[in-house]
Amino acid sequence: MSYDPHILEVFKKESNKCITNVNNLLLKAEKEGGSSELYKTIKGEVHTLKGDARMLGFESISLAAHKLEDLFALLEKEKEKGDSELFKNVFKVLDLIEDAVKRIPEEMIDIDVSPYLSKQGKTVSRDRTEIKTEITKEKEEKKTVPSATAVSSEKKESKEKKTEILNINMKKIDNLIGISSVFPRYFNRFSYVLGKLNDMRKEVEQKYKDHNLLNDFDAILRDFSHELAFYDLTAKQFQDKITKLKLVPLSSIFDLFPRLVRDVAQNTKKKVNFIIEGSDVELDMGVVEKLKSILIHILQNAVDHGCETPAERKEKGKPEEGRITLKAFNKGDNVIIEISDDGYGLDVERIRHKAIEKGILKKEKAMELPDDQIIPILFESGFSTKDVSVYSGRGIGMDVVATTVKEMNGEITVKTVRDKGTIFSISLPLISSYIPITVFALGDYLYGIPSAYIKTAMRVKADEVFDTGKRWKVIKIDNMEISLVDLNVFFKLGKPGDEKSKNIIVAVYQDEITGLIVNEVLMEMKMLIRKTSGMADKFNVIIGAVLSGKERAIPVLNVLSLFKLLKNGKGALTKIKKNTDYLKEFGAHKILLVENSIVTRDLEKKILLKQNLIIFEAGNGKEALQFLEEQEIDMIITDIEMPVMNGIELITKMKEKEELKNIPVVVISSYKTYSDKVEAMGVKYFIDKSEFSEEILIKTIKAENLL
Repeated sequence: MSYDPHILEVFKKESNKCITNVNNLLLKAEKEGGSSELYKTIKGEVHTLKGDARMLGFESISLAAHKLEDLFALLEKEKEKGDSELFKNVFKVLDLIEDAVKRIPEEMIDIDVSPYLSKQGKTVSRDRTEIKTEITKEKEEKKTVPSATAVSSEKKESKEKKTEILNINMKKIDNLIGISSVFPRYFNRFSYVLGKLNDMRKEVEQKYKDHNLLNDFDAILRDFSHELAFYDLTAKQFQDKITKLKLVPLSSIFDLFPRLVRDVAQNTKKKVNFIIEGSDVELDMGVVEKLKSILIHILQNAVDHGCETPAERKEKGKPEEGRITLKAFNKGDNVIIEISDDGYGLDVERIRHKAIEKGILKKEKAMELPDDQIIPILFESGFSTKDVSVYSGRGIGMDVVATTVKEMNGEITVKTVRDKGTIFSISLPLISSYIPITVFALGDYLYGIPSAYIKTAMRVKADEVFDTGKRWKVIKIDNMEISLVDLNVFFKLGKPGDEKSKNIIVAVYQDEITGLIVNEVLMEMKMLIRKTSGMADKFNVIIGAVLSGKERAIPVLNVLSLFKLLKNGKGALTKIKKNTDYLKEFGAHKILLVENSIVTRDLEKKILLKQNLIIFEAGNGKEALQFLEEQEIDMIITDIEMPVMNGIELITKMKEKEELKNIPVVVISSYKTYSDKVEAMGVKYFIDKSEFSEEILIKTIKAENLL
């Protein structure tokens, strides 16, 4: 059976996210005691995993997830907290499922999960479950038995193909960013032409002294100047969006670490309270991937070598439970990641003597150096003061950590106090490459803003700006009222101007938008953001600075900080609403997919888009109802088990509303038991996920004459 590579990659990603979520919820249950509500949440996560696996035909993975779901349904019903043995076994099952997902598309993985799925010694399901990834070769391929060489070649080809798929996506992004670099060059050429026109204007003034002609010339120059700036911005809009695709939140790796710390702590007989802060901070995808192995190494060391045993901590007058904190935050144009513990602290004298022993330093020199110059020796190749253990002394060392950080144009430092703890601090540039910066004027000052956050730049007449009666004014773009902020007033550089027209930069961050009134939009160029030590920033909105041609430092605004200030009452933001009026021009039917699983939604959406249907999405019943208030829909395809509001509740609410009760509903669910219930509610179509196929879905839609 063949699978769409994109759907397969989404399944792996979403499955791993689900497993990570369950891991972290179990850690909470293990620490604080389980509850019916917590087990209900876990049950929902594994239900999603089960459904996704079933939709793609991975029946054995689906069956294993189903057994977990049964276990947590039982725990939820009996309102039990669970015990350490139960949690240990469930963690083991999650590891086995994770391993199975990881190995897709290998043909078969045999593991036995049923011995682990028990509650107080009683097995919930006694059946042996073999997790097999159901990706098999075509029948024709099964007729011949390949040689060992052929098998090796096929595996190599498979790996290369997988890598190619991933590399092609990133390569396309990088290529498009590279291609977009020609636009600033064209901007410079047009700027040169503009300069020549200005020289010509001076000649005309001296030769003809015709004021009407000069006024016309000035108007042309002014319009050409603004059109030139807007052309350059518009030409790079696609690059701005692509650049955002490379940014991912640190939560993509931070969420993996609670389970890691828990396992190391248990195996080393230590008690650890692990705290994560700043997981929403974003970094380049490539940087985040490199960070993962670095942070694993430092965190394992923090537990294994940094934290004392409960008995040792008690003897020192410390709480029996140690504390390890993983924290990320923005500082200027850098992202700082700190890993701290409240344990032993580094033994600087031992590092000193080890350095002498290994010949890294001569004795006289070593004894003279202060502690802060001894600590960096930790990052020397092959240096260690500890014996090899399960978690330390193998794999990458601190020298590799330091080298990797350096390759990312970053810096790593260490602070330590004996018996108080240690802080490893990794500083990484927020922007590690040249990015498009839009430069604009405010009075006599120049500022920049990353173009990735700019929707458009425009010049509007004064009568196109409306007063709302509040502190801010608005303009209308695409039938949406957008709040305006005069940056001259915001930065206290002057009073609002009364010009006949205004230059506005429309900035977007996530689902919020605002119009920034500036004096003039000057240019956009790819520039390197540099550190800004000594630059005044009383509003804390400067991310760094770029250098102009005359080595003039131009401050660059931090859009996130600016939007936070505006949100806190110093300005105005507008929530973006999806405009679907344009759909009226088309005859295609509109279908709303209501499903909390991204994998299932993607699979359904791909099938429906091939039929030229217009597809909308909602993650649960509540989102669907909100959407239905604003948009007419021809059919709803919904799951049953969803957070916030499930499918049964959604159908009930729809039947209560005159304008919604006649919309055809298709239920796609793993639970056949819901079939009779939804039929009694007036739902004509029910598809079991285990029987789902493209043919069945299309046939169902055709039954309502939507195709």
